[in-house]
Amino acid sequence: MHGVTIIPSMAKATLGITVLLVALPVLGATPRGQQADPMIEKARAIKGNVILFAHGHVLRVFAARWLGLSASEGQRFLLDTATMNILSFYRGIPAVKRWNAPVQF
Repeated sequence: MHGVTIIPSMAKATLGITVLLVALPVLGATPRGQQADPMIEKARAIKGNVILFAHGHVLRVFAARWLGLSASEGQRFLLDTATMNILSFYRGIPAVKRWNAPVQF
């Protein structure tokens, strides 16, 4: 089964964060844009912050589509394991706030 699942979590109750778990089949090297677009619609429809957990290829396509680029442009977003990425808006325009940032534990 694939798609977007909203996970009920303590983070929602305490921090106002919604957690999305994404399970998409990876077709070739990257998923297609039409697979990422419903994720983006769902994330934008949620009030507040959203945490998205997914395979790196999915996240790269998600970033490209967030910015209005074609899914194939996701190859331009280098992504290491266990990094943090923040997509946001700048004056109403989709933007990358932080990309491939190491996470400090």
